Amino acid sequence: MRAFKVEVNGKRICVAGVGANGVLSAITTFVRSSARGSSLDFTMGGLFSETQEHVTWARVGLEVGDKIAFKSNRNGFH
Repeated sequence: MRAFKVEVNGKRICVAGVGANGVLSAITTFVRSSARGSSLDFTMGGLFSETQEHVTWARVGLEVGDKIAFKSNRNGFH
């Protein structure tokens, strides 16, 4: 099992993991639009390959200066 522990500003926001076959995606997105202003977001998602199930473990808004930390582990976290 591959897993990521994710923290924003020192606060754990999720532990995401997949089995032998799957996808883990950590995405940070900044959008600026004259119609809607701007946004800065982080999403932790993935795919369980065996079932083709897309999952989202976390979706949080960010501020400039926020610190995102990842820890990767092959055997999951307890």
